[in-house]
Amino acid sequence: MKRRIALCALAASFTLTVVSGAWAASPSNLKDLLNQIRNESAETALPDTITGDLPPGPGQSFSGEASNPVPPVNRANVVDLKQLANKWKRSGHKGIKVLGKGQELTFDVPPQMVDGRTLIPLRKVSETFGAEVKFDDSTRTVTIKLDGNTILLTLDAAQASVNEKAVPLDVPARAVDGRTLVPLRFISENLGKAVNYAQDGDVTVINITDK
Repeated sequence: MKRRIALCALAASFTLTVVSGAWAASPSNLKDLLNQIRNESAETALPDTITGDLPPGPGQSFSGEASNPVPPVNRANVVDLKQLANKWKRSGHKGIKVLGKGQELTFDVPPQMVDGRTLIPLRKVSETFGAEVKFDDSTRTVTIKLDGNTILLTLDAAQASVNEKAVPLDVPARAVDGRTLVPLRFISENLGKAVNYAQDGDVTVINITDK
């Protein structure tokens, strides 16, 4: 019996020595493991599915779907856009992704970068938040109304009108393949919305929400 106890004690001592030695030889192991656990926890907190194609970014062309489908956004609030951008990047997507109220917005004409400003299709974003949109072909003017506010945008004009007050534009609205593209931040903020974004490599995620 004494011999058996001695052997057990020796085995336990050997096990502790090996384990402690391994960590002593590589003190970063625990930190790496904790970081891995945090990353995996963060990923599981993200939406499980994302539908639709990611529009190409500036100077990029993107056709077909990525080899790894990206899960669709199914939550109203995206807590960490940076993590979401990273998830899209790792799935092989590139370009600009726009969320309205935390839900993915898909466009037949993709968002574009012009002189450092993001232009997005007006009607899709405006109607997502319940705005009324009308286009006058004769004057090439778009009228957007929401919550008592009226915005007038004329294609290729250097200024807009917000509640009958002239407002300069860094980049004018433009027509692309039958769609009116407008400066994202201008239209969002003048509709009383908040804009947040995150970028990871070639992927940019923009989230437009109610303030």
